[in-house]
Amino acid sequence: MAIGYSDLKNVVRLPSNWDAGYLQQWRLKDGTTFDQVVQEIGAALVVFNRSLQQGYWANYFQQPTTQPALEYDSGGEGGSELQLVSEYGRPDPLRGDGTGHMLPLKDYGGALGWTYLALRRMIQQRYQRDIRRLIERSQNTWEKRLLERLFKTSVETVGSTGKSVPFADGGTADADYAPPMYEGRTFQSTHNHFLRYAADATGRSSAIKAMASHLFEHGLRSPWDLVIPETDQALWTAQTEFKKPQRVQIITQAVEVRATVDEETYIGLIETDLGFFRVKTSPRLPTAYAGAFKVLGPGNTQNPLIARYEEGFPLGLALVGRVEEFPLQDAIAYFTFGIGVGNRVGGVATYFAASGNYVDPTIS
Repeated sequence: MAIGYSDLKNVVRLPSNWDAGYLQQWRLKDGTTFDQVVQEIGAALVVFNRSLQQGYWANYFQQPTTQPALEYDSGGEGGSELQLVSEYGRPDPLRGDGTGHMLPLKDYGGALGWTYLALRRMIQQRYQRDIRRLIERSQNTWEKRLLERLFKTSVETVGSTGKSVPFADGGTADADYAPPMYEGRTFQSTHNHFLRYAADATGRSSAIKAMASHLFEHGLRSPWDLVIPETDQALWTAQTEFKKPQRVQIITQAVEVRATVDEETYIGLIETDLGFFRVKTSPRLPTAYAGAFKVLGPGNTQNPLIARYEEGFPLGLALVGRVEEFPLQDAIAYFTFGIGVGNRVGGVATYFAASGNYVDPTIS
């Protein structure tokens, strides 16, 4: 997709009197003019910002929003039916139960540290390295926040009394929430999507079945995604339920079951009686954890996560310049966003240990 001036205005915010003619008056040591610098930096930020809604992790998100809160159904009546009505009768009024939670919004930033002397002596390779480092740190910030929300039970305070809550956690975060009824099944506020199983092959098999059951009973059918630590890959590929990916370069002579998956994303499949998981590794997730999620593609309203951003600014980086001796002197890049749970039953996380309860991981 082409990058136009309207894109750049969103991500590089300069004083109103800095037009292209003004910027062309200034040059780096290697002769690069500042309008070229702004174009190149802006293009890099646009590509990064678009990446937040593309690629693998974008599949986990509902449509981004500027709204501060979500509302959704809670509970249900398994045996209740509509009343029989006589000719002149009037049925009792009914009302759906609901609850909700706040979505966080935090300001992150990176100062480029481009002083007057640094800019006067700068060459193209130098500022390109700085922008790469800025985007690297921004990517780390985004991915750590999304994985923390997927795997942590902690409540994030929003404002003075608001709360951003995890998946269904047995009523700890929100005692008023019970998952909605599905196909006659009713759920209580004690319904918990954070599990603990033994750290061995039997425990992993039990966890696979439990996570599949938790998603299935809410109407979230397979395929599901199973996110595991990269360090535990050998443990999971040794499970009897694991199916290696099919490779055109390997002939199995019809004696081995293989999985048809995108090898650039997944390492294979895990099969259960209720459906199958596509297995994805993450180097950020510590050992002894796994998470099962129903992901339906970017923007789907049933996805497990939702991102909040500030109205009037892009979801992503915006570089702000100030009036100084040089354009972009002491410029700061801001990244304002928050990630909350969008579907309270859209994910299940498991901690593997000999005893105890689920413990929140440290995401790297």
